[in-house]
Amino acid sequence: MRGKCLCGGVQYEASDPQLMAHCHCSRCQHSSGTAHGTVVMVAPENFRITQGTELVHKYEEDPFTARVSCSNCGGNLYHGEVFIEAGTLTDDPGMRPTMHIMVDHKAGWHEITDGLPQHGEWPPSD
Repeated sequence: MRGKCLCGGVQYEASDPQLMAHCHCSRCQHSSGTAHGTVVMVAPENFRITQGTELVHKYEEDPFTARVSCSNCGGNLYHGEVFIEAGTLTDDPGMRPTMHIMVDHKAGWHEITDGLPQHGEWPPSD
């Protein structure tokens, strides 16, 4: 999978996506300006910046939620241990969202109507 920021200054490649979900945490709401962020999780070793490393800006409150964006256009790219902002993908990841996570934190004005499983925080691990 390939992706880029809004201006195209920062570009990346990723492989072996693990999960695609709609995240309703307040950080995803604030960074996207929407009711939720849609993220694709990949292992850090399966992600690399291919262009524009000098434009990469990291905002870090804590390591898990660190947000990486382009310092030129401000476009968010990924956060944490590589939760790619799905809207930055230029290629189809070959998967679709399978769940909603962090629903206990969802915006009060947003109603989830799609029928996907909803998890108050993180989904249970197998």
